[in-house]
Amino acid sequence: MRTETPSIEEIRLPQSPAIPPQAGNKRSGGVLGVVWKTAQVFGARILAQAATFLAGVLVARALGPAEFGLYSLALVGALLLAQIPGAGVDLSAVRISGRHTHSAPQRAQACLLAAGLIKLAVGLVFVTGALVWADPIAERLIPRGAGGLALRIAAVGALGQALTEFTLAALQAHERFARIVWVSLVVAAIRFGPVALLALLGRLTLSAALMAFVAAAYAGLLVGVVASWRLWFAPRWPAGGVFRELASYGGWFTLATLVGTLASNLDLLAVSALLGAEAAGIYAAARNLTLPLAFAGSALMAVVLPRLSALGEQAHTTAVRVTIVAGALTLAGVSALVLLAPPLFGLVYGGGYGGAIGVFQLLTVAYGFQLVTWPALALVMVRDRPDIVAGLIVLVLIVTGIGYAVALPALGMSGAALVFLSGYVLQFAAYAPWVWRTRGKAVSHE
Repeated sequence: MRTETPSIEEIRLPQSPAIPPQAGNKRSGGVLGVVWKTAQVFGARILAQAATFLAGVLVARALGPAEFGLYSLALVGALLLAQIPGAGVDLSAVRISGRHTHSAPQRAQACLLAAGLIKLAVGLVFVTGALVWADPIAERLIPRGAGGLALRIAAVGALGQALTEFTLAALQAHERFARIVWVSLVVAAIRFGPVALLALLGRLTLSAALMAFVAAAYAGLLVGVVASWRLWFAPRWPAGGVFRELASYGGWFTLATLVGTLASNLDLLAVSALLGAEAAGIYAAARNLTLPLAFAGSALMAVVLPRLSALGEQAHTTAVRVTIVAGALTLAGVSALVLLAPPLFGLVYGGGYGGAIGVFQLLTVAYGFQLVTWPALALVMVRDRPDIVAGLIVLVLIVTGIGYAVALPALGMSGAALVFLSGYVLQFAAYAPWVWRTRGKAVSHE
C-alpha cells in the first residue's frame, strides 16, 4: 500500500489526531454480527425517521390532503437536492476509507474530510440555484398554491440534511453504530417536538410545519458535527490524491445515487404533476407508512457495505447468507403489512385516506424487493463496479418514467404504485444473476 507524503497541496489545519479503529468494532461475528449491527442502525434510522413519519401524520391530520401534498413535495424536494452530490459521496467515502482504516488511518480520515468539503461546496452552489429558480420550477410542477414556498424550504433544508448525513456516514465508516443511535435519538426529538407542540397549540399551518423542518435540519447537523468531528477533521487539508481517489470511484456512484433518488421519488412527483396536489397527498400518506421497510433496507446497506469491504474473498459468501436471512425476514414483514393494511390506515389516518390502502400494499411489496437487493448491490460496489450501478439505475429511471406517463392517466395512483414496483423488480432481477456469475472474485483493497 503506497503511503502519501506531504506535498505543497497539503495545508496544515489545527491538529486533530487520527482516530484508530475502535477496539470494540472489529469486523467479526459473521451473519449474526451483521444482523445485530443492522438492528442497531435500523433502530437509529427508525428513531430519526419515525419523527418524520409522526410529524407527517400530524400535518396530514391538521391540514388535509392538498396542503399535505405540498408538505410532502417540500420533503421530497429536500431529499432530491440533498443528493447533489449526496449519498453517493458518503458511501464512496465509507468504501474508500475502509481500505485505509487499519493501514493508513490519516488517509482514511482525509478521505472523509474530502467528502464533506465536496458536499458543502457543491451543495451551496445547487441550493443557491434552487432558491433562485423555485417559482418557475413550482409553476411547472404545481400550477397553483404555495409550491414556490415549498421548494424554497426544500432548498434551504437540503443542505443541512445533506451534511447531517455526511456526519452519520463518518460514524458508519468507523462502525460507531451506538453513537449513531444516540445522534438519531436527539435528531428525532428535534424533528418531532416542534411539530407536536404546534399541533397541540392548534397553530400547525403549512408554513409553520415547513419552518420546523428547516430548523430541525440544521439542529440535527449541529448534533452530528459534535458527535463525529474527530473522525473526519484531518490534521491536514486533503491532498489532491485523496480527491482523485474519491472522484475515480465516487463519480459513477454519485450519479447512481442521484438518479436512484430521483427514480425512487418520481412516483410522487408524477402523481403531483399529473393528478394534482390532493392526489399527491393521498399517495404520500401511503408512502409514509412504508417508511419502516425503506429504513430497514438502508440500515442493512449501512452495515453490509463496510463489512463486505473488509472481507476480501469471503465477501460473496457473506452476501449470500445475509440475502437469505434478509429475504426470510422481509417475506414475513411484508406479508403482515399487506394483511394489516386496512385497520392500520384507519388507526393512523382516520377516514380521509382510505383510497391509499391498495397503493400502500403495492409499495410495501416494492420495498420488500428493494431490501433483499441491498446485499447484492453492496457486493457490486465492493467489486469496484459503480458503473454497473449507475447504468442500471439510469435504465430504471427511463423505464419507470415512460411507465408513469402511460399508467397514471389510465390507472391513477394504483398505476404509479405498479410502475414503482416494476422498477424494484427489475433491479432485483438484474443484480442477483450478476453477483452469482462473479462469485469467487476477490474484492479490491487497493
